[in-house]
Amino acid sequence: SITRVYTGDVVFEQERMPSICISQVRISPFEVEMDFTALEEGTQISLEQLEIGSLMTGEKEITWADRSGLRTVTDEAGHTGYTLREGPFRQIVDPRAITAIGINGEWLELSRFTLQE
Repeated sequence: SITRVYTGDVVFEQERMPSICISQVRISPFEVEMDFTALEEGTQISLEQLEIGSLMTGEKEITWADRSGLRTVTDEAGHTGYTLREGPFRQIVDPRAITAIGINGEWLELSRFTLQE
C-alpha cells in the first residue's frame, strides 16, 4: 500500500488549542488523517481549533485545498477519540517524501512517531 502509517503517543501542545495526544497519522497520495484524544478528560475539540495547513517534504512545503472533517467517536467508558481528515490535496503527493505536518502553523515532525512497515 502507498499509504504510510505512523503510530505513537505524541503529545502536541499549543497555546490556542487544548493539548492533544496523537496516536496515529495516515498519509496517502490524496489525503492525511490523524487520530488523537484530548489530554484533559472532558475537553471538547472542534474543527475550528485544529487545522492541518500544509505538509513538509525534504525540499518544500506543500499546501492543499482546505477540505477537512473531524470525526468523533466515544467509547463505552466515555472517552472521546477524534479523527481529523484533510484532503484531497491539490496535487498528488508521495507519502514517503513527507517529513512533517503543519498543525495550526507549527510543524509536527513525523520522526516522533514509529513508521509501520
